[in-house]
Amino acid sequence: YPAMKHGFAEGGSVQDDLPEDVLDGFDDELAEKIVSDDTPVHLWQKRQCWNRKVENSELSLPTETWRELIARREHVKELRTKISSGEIHSINDFITYNLNIRQFTQDILDNTDDKRFIEHFYRAVRKITVLDPTCGSGAFLFAALNILEPLYAACIDRIEDFVEEAQPGTFPFFEDELRQIHDPKHPNMDYFIYKSIILNNLYGVDIMKEAVEIAKLRLFLKLVGTVDVNPRKPNLGLEPLPDIDFNIRAGNTLVGYATEQELYNGMSKDLFTNQRIAEFKERSNQVAQSFKIFQDAQIARQPYQEAKVKYQQKLSELNHELDLLLAGNYGIDIKKQNEFNSWKKSHCPFHWFTEFYEILANHGGFDVIIGNPPYVEYRNVLSDYRVLASYNTLSCANLFAFVLERSCIILKSLGYMSFIIPLTATHTNQMVPLQNIFAQHLTHLAAFCGDTNPSVLFTGARMQLLICHIVKNYCPALYNTNYIRFYGMERPVLFDSKIKFFYDNDSMNKYVGTFPKMVNQLGKQALTKLFDKSNRTTLAHYYSSEGLYTGYYLTSFSYFARAFTFSPEFRNEQQGASISSHCKTLIFSTELNRNCAIATICSSLFYFYWQAFSYGRQLNSREVDNFPIDLKTFKKSEQLSNIALTLNNDFIAHSEIRKTKNKRTGYSEQQIFYPKKSKPIMDIIDQILACQLELTEIELDFIINYDAKFRVLEDDDKSSF
Repeated sequence: YPAMKHGFAEGGSVQDDLPEDVLDGFDDELAEKIVSDDTPVHLWQKRQCWNRKVENSELSLPTETWRELIARREHVKELRTKISSGEIHSINDFITYNLNIRQFTQDILDNTDDKRFIEHFYRAVRKITVLDPTCGSGAFLFAALNILEPLYAACIDRIEDFVEEAQPGTFPFFEDELRQIHDPKHPNMDYFIYKSIILNNLYGVDIMKEAVEIAKLRLFLKLVGTVDVNPRKPNLGLEPLPDIDFNIRAGNTLVGYATEQELYNGMSKDLFTNQRIAEFKERSNQVAQSFKIFQDAQIARQPYQEAKVKYQQKLSELNHELDLLLAGNYGIDIKKQNEFNSWKKSHCPFHWFTEFYEILANHGGFDVIIGNPPYVEYRNVLSDYRVLASYNTLSCANLFAFVLERSCIILKSLGYMSFIIPLTATHTNQMVPLQNIFAQHLTHLAAFCGDTNPSVLFTGARMQLLICHIVKNYCPALYNTNYIRFYGMERPVLFDSKIKFFYDNDSMNKYVGTFPKMVNQLGKQALTKLFDKSNRTTLAHYYSSEGLYTGYYLTSFSYFARAFTFSPEFRNEQQGASISSHCKTLIFSTELNRNCAIATICSSLFYFYWQAFSYGRQLNSREVDNFPIDLKTFKKSEQLSNIALTLNNDFIAHSEIRKTKNKRTGYSEQQIFYPKKSKPIMDIIDQILACQLELTEIELDFIINYDAKFRVLEDDDKSSF
């Protein structure tokens, strides 16, 4: 992408145009040394200037620091090397390295002279099935339309070139297509392309009928927008709009038979016979054929109303029988018409394998499934409908998990699936069943692990988000990105420049309840040493219910963990002085262990660990309790204990008492801390931990300066962001 190459000349050096103090941070010999107290100047100290904002916009992207600029240049250099050596040779490589796959495809189509390639590509693109299983008003389908349109157009342009340069009859397939495309009945080529995409490629389902109608309307308006109204032509020059009632459908994605096998599993033994199975298959195939006749008639501008009626009738009859069978699985007495009708109205059953039989049975499933499923707790819809207990993700207790499980079922082998979902999906114990499904199918887990601070991905949605990317039945592999924070000014180049995948298959099924975000090789090395040096003990190993030494930490967490040897001040009118609900306690048997734990929690190493394993919302006991550390073998425990006390004193020195008023509790006073002011003390803690873990200088620099742009950059530097 142009943003990646901004300010970096072809064939240029990473160190071009860098200031002298920034250049001084390049010290390969020092970078590989193990951290030692004997080192006069550490690498992280030499690279402090790398966190400075770049003022030269010709070199940098918006808000970019020298550290980010150098990392971007190194990544570009790495990619150029991989491209020139032939290491990037598949579609998945384009995703892994965040290359502009759409532009690459466009360039191939525009420049190739391979006529067979154009023919096969055109045939293939017309058959691609794109589904949004919770389509709402159709935003994702609309986006898919805009991606497919230039591919259609490029193919047609090349077909015209080939036919124009050849003798008539040389390319019968191309000539037949052009006759259909340029049929005078079509207003123009754009209309033909959009109509073809809407009928052949796009499919959607949503439980809200109103949303389905809006989705159809948006697609219709896109069609109408391609036509110049001519009052002298019949119907003002407008071709009759396509009938997409059976592409965009109303129904409950989660209730109904997704596959034939689900149907057979739900049948009672007296119904499950070979004759019954053959009957269902035959009738389903007839329904699919009726739909194909109806769809082809529209493309060919032939009368289709009769075909639609026949299809609708066959589909309705078959669905009614399936509804009766499904209702029995729900314990509904189908002999009681009112009870059955009430169940059907509330559950809105949608039988995927009959509604889309051609796609699921004959094509193997949808090629692409995309969307933004509802993040709704299951308990909130139980008054309306319930799903069957056969869902493996039932204990996840959230609709988005159910949608992803169902989507994996109806996705074809080697098909692609991509959803925007909460980051909790891959970083909480509750979502382990969903993570197990990911582990079976995933290739690229995250294209975006997004925070809400300082800016948000979607206006009004303050939630940590994940864009998961799955290729079904492809060799399972875990690729992940870091936890991405960004300023509003970075939004235009966010996806072009911020996405960098890191291959980390070692983490597959290794950590319960999470797919850690290792970020890069340095991050992985640091965390690997952290776990290896712990001797399989964690912080929780040193807790003692009968201990005399209490530590405290705040669950609210953005850029710094705050842990104390004292209870932060908190009082309100109702309870007087007390411990805030956001303050958690840890009890130890020795003061030394308590102080070492407090220091460790406040370190940048812990911050990186927390970002790797958490969903980024707050500091939970899961991350604190499971932090790997062996205090028994700690070489500098006394020094670490003393620095913890120094840090706590500094916290107090920079704190203030803030008064607020709450309708429920009245006036309250709370001690507010500004840990950024104490970062130099935290750096000493990280250096002590680095000696214990035998980190290299470059690993320590990575840890201390991780997210430095957001954690330590001065406010006056951020004011222009």
